[in-house]
Amino acid sequence: MTITEKAKTTLREYLYNYPIITIMTVIFANAMVMYATFQVFNNMTEVTTEIAACYATLFGFPGVAYGFYQWRMGQQEKRIKKEAEVEIVKASPDGLE
Repeated sequence: MTITEKAKTTLREYLYNYPIITIMTVIFANAMVMYATFQVFNNMTEVTTEIAACYATLFGFPGVAYGFYQWRMGQQEKRIKKEAEVEIVKASPDGLE
């Protein structure tokens, strides 16, 4: 296993074990868009092309954060399903279904 693969595995485990990180990412992304919207519409005369491009880019962050959250919830569903299968095998008298 390379260092990059090990880092990816460690990051996935960390994100999976601490769901608050994914929730905070979604909240932070939405807060950034909300704050930027306030700033843009508060100073309409000072909006340049660069500011408009940055503002448009910000709208991608909540979508990415929500996709990240959905991935996290999908991982949790897989874990619950796997644990249920293990319990079924343990509950059967001969260890087989």
